[in-house]
Amino acid sequence: MESQPSRFRYGGTECWVLRKNLGGTGARRLMDMVELHFQEEGSPLVLDLREVPIVDSEGACFLEAASLRHAGLKLLGRPRDFDTLPPRIRRTIDILRPSESLEQALAPRAGAVIRGTWPDKRRHFRIPVQIPVEIIMGGRATVATLREISLGGGRFGRVSPRLAGTLAEGNESLEMSLSGMDRDPLGREIAASHLLREVVTRPVYILPDNSGMGVQFTPGSPGSPPT
Repeated sequence: MESQPSRFRYGGTECWVLRKNLGGTGARRLMDMVELHFQEEGSPLVLDLREVPIVDSEGACFLEAASLRHAGLKLLGRPRDFDTLPPRIRRTIDILRPSESLEQALAPRAGAVIRGTWPDKRRHFRIPVQIPVEIIMGGRATVATLREISLGGGRFGRVSPRLAGTLAEGNESLEMSLSGMDRDPLGREIAASHLLREVVTRPVYILPDNSGMGVQFTPGSPGSPPT
């Protein structure tokens, strides 16, 4: 039995990471799953093709038909061996204009579902996530959950009382590292943009009653691209 796609949810949008060849019975089975998704859920859906080895003519026809049938369907990336596919299949995929990144695929839809009290301080839109991470500070680690994420920063839910107390002291030079963002496709994409496995962050606010903490990914972190 072929493995199911890995499923992730970002606000009101689902993302399916596909890893098997898209052709023959596999393409027909995925077609049925996509149709069922739109019949039952009706929410936007992103199909991530970046780990798909091969797409045959039947798989290309499915992608084309599904994209025309469902306005809420978006493709992400190209198959892993895209350059070796027949020209006709490559043309079909290119015509469908897959997004180059997950952030780009989510961007048009994220604005409708994101809520926040600091929009004037954000240069990048925030995307709802549920990513368990470790916050590393001063050689000590504490667990937390990222609730929103963007290229520039993110927002946690509750954090440990020790960390909340440190922030309450107003230490603006405090830096922390986040480990575990690569458990999620979007987190992995953003971490990769900083060329770091552990992303260096700076806290920018903590919500009342320790109900959340906002952080900014520190520009100019070791190994990150020039700004």
